Amino acid sequence: MILAIKFPKSKLRAIFNAMKLNTYFLLSLVLVICSCTTVKLRTADDYYEQNIYEKAIPYYEKVISKKFDANTLIKLADCYRNVRNFKNTEKLYAQIITFSNDPLYQFYYAEALMQNGKYKEARKWFEKYLQINRSDTKALNMLASCDSIEMLFRDSLLFSIQALKINGADESNFSPVYYHSGIVFVSNRDLNNKNNNDPVGDDYNLFYAQQTDGGNWLDPVPLRGNVNSIFNEGPCTFNSNYSSIYITRNDNEGKKIVTNKQSENVLKIYYGTTSEGEWNITGEMSFNNKEYSVGHPTLSPSGNVMVFVSDMPWGYGGTDLYRTEYINGAWKQPVSLGREINSTGNEMFPFLLNDSVLYFSSDGMIGIGGLDIYRTEFKDGNWTKPENMGYPINSSNDDFGFICEKNELKGYFSSNRINEKDKIFSFIKNPPILTLQGRITDKSTNKPLKNIYLVLSGGTKDSILPVNAEGEYQIVVGNNLNYTLRAEDKNYFTTSVSFNTNGYRRSAVINEDIALDKLQYNKPVIWRGITFDKGSSDLKPATKAELNKLYNILSDNKNVKIELSCHTDSRGNDRDNLILSQARADHAAEYLIQKGINKDRIIAVGYGSLRLLNNCRKGVLCLEEDHQINIRTEIKYMYTGK
Repeated sequence: MILAIKFPKSKLRAIFNAMKLNTYFLLSLVLVICSCTTVKLRTADDYYEQNIYEKAIPYYEKVISKKFDANTLIKLADCYRNVRNFKNTEKLYAQIITFSNDPLYQFYYAEALMQNGKYKEARKWFEKYLQINRSDTKALNMLASCDSIEMLFRDSLLFSIQALKINGADESNFSPVYYHSGIVFVSNRDLNNKNNNDPVGDDYNLFYAQQTDGGNWLDPVPLRGNVNSIFNEGPCTFNSNYSSIYITRNDNEGKKIVTNKQSENVLKIYYGTTSEGEWNITGEMSFNNKEYSVGHPTLSPSGNVMVFVSDMPWGYGGTDLYRTEYINGAWKQPVSLGREINSTGNEMFPFLLNDSVLYFSSDGMIGIGGLDIYRTEFKDGNWTKPENMGYPINSSNDDFGFICEKNELKGYFSSNRINEKDKIFSFIKNPPILTLQGRITDKSTNKPLKNIYLVLSGGTKDSILPVNAEGEYQIVVGNNLNYTLRAEDKNYFTTSVSFNTNGYRRSAVINEDIALDKLQYNKPVIWRGITFDKGSSDLKPATKAELNKLYNILSDNKNVKIELSCHTDSRGNDRDNLILSQARADHAAEYLIQKGINKDRIIAVGYGSLRLLNNCRKGVLCLEEDHQINIRTEIKYMYTGK
């Protein structure tokens, strides 16, 4: 479960993992002496004030069972909320909102509903809460989440997940990190493995689970050395060769827990090294502070960048992510990852895949519920908008402690989706499902065209795609391939579009609509781009570029041949005009033939001034632009029937 340390009550939830204090101020002795309701309430309140919520719950339950008290019920609900028991949280706040109009309780109720997958009901209460607190960013995001659930579930086949067999039924196991041939993780399992009747303790320590070459897991064993102390150990990270460790731990002096000015025990990051398998914690990070917590460290593969979590008072929300660099033998002053990453909620459990890819969890962004896992990249000096990993990596419960291999195709994460107890899951990323779809239409009328011959080339073989009466087609395509889609019909110009499926991380729909130009047979079409200098039949570079377009049409439309005709104006000698126009047509045809078009598919004709388009005949005075209208190249398409 996500654990808590003492924090101001104004915050919507406490920070980090439950690094519970081991000093309970002789409460057990008090209970032996007296069991009256007043003492039970006092005991519960003492635990509550220390944020030891799990210990407070049974005593509040006993008090409530004897006599209803609104304040006690509110504290009990807050306890269940902080230990992430969503079912009881929902149940109690459902009672509280019947006698209290405090909008904060409406928010907590809506939050619990969402975490229990009741999005429609949660939406109603978020809207009610926002009528009073219109600018609450976290509530606005959670309301948006209720409207985005379908989107977050749409790619549910992208990941295959499985709970690891090393998870004990009653244990809390979370925050895995890679270590040699297995993982190190945080667990409250019995450190010495001696208590078979109660294998779960109150303390959290670091354990190593080794995976064999055959994929089986050996029984987890605690890390050796003083890395597991009398205090709680939290999420940790190692350098690339596993010679250094950075861990989260309660602030302490010797064997004593210490508190800050607010009587809170904060978290700090400590570091150590190993020798012959023994870990020795030797110091703490220079940016630790007695007044606020830092923890959940993650190192980049280079070991020179660390991202961690803190509730520094100048942050954006409950807990934020910060970055520090190791330069010239020292860790520099941490800087916030900024508003793009840090929300008004809680960001925590970061994992640096490399210097530019970061995974983390947040409860302040659009998500499925509780803590969701997000991915972001550092590009052009800024972090990209975090991408929700979607279901099944995320659930309506808390999902966090994500790690993966370099190719991001498999890894581990932790979640309390099973009986609200933290468990470690493995995942394998399946290839994303890419669906190509589109519509074939007549370019001039925009009407759908059916029975078009549509061919998809790429991959291992060509595929002929059926086109329905609405001109629509659809097919699933492969990943990281180059494709060409070609639409053919004897009454239209063949049209091709090329695309690739590189770089898709998630399933997607690729839209490729094709609008076909009507092919008019036996009707000359002026091709104004095919031009010649005055008195010349030489092909200019611009003319060759236009002929290349004609070449592409002929290459795509095998059932078409053309008459390529050149025309002059009426000026000059008629015989000379015929010779010049024929030379121009011959040179253009020869260019196409040399590029690979069969000579039988081209009829080259020079008409000279025999086919004028206006009245600029010999002896008629015309403007230059009128003469230019007659100087042209025409293409007439003819169907071969082959």
